[in-house]
Amino acid sequence: MVVKFSENQDYEALRELFRHHIESFDHLVDAGLETLMNSIKPVEIYDSFTNRKLRIWLGKPELYPPQKERNLRTMREALLPSECRQAKISYTGNNAEVKALSLERS
Repeated sequence: MVVKFSENQDYEALRELFRHHIESFDHLVDAGLETLMNSIKPVEIYDSFTNRKLRIWLGKPELYPPQKERNLRTMREALLPSECRQAKISYTGNNAEVKALSLERS
């Protein structure tokens, strides 16, 4: 006999047990990460030789789903958490990219 999750008495209790964790993660993805990034002040580096100031800041964050790379080509597939546990690898997406730099004269 196959028991579907929705028919299992323990399913709702398990869902409730993990609900706060899932809601916390969803909030991080929807608003928290951008709020965190916006709270980090820009860094300014002054070059006295050229009399210029380089200003570096963090822009709008983007989250990418973890993917497997195949044979150094551009073909990618979704990576599942269970595969990571079995292979003892990290469940991570792409690294951050620098998208905005500003160079000004002082």
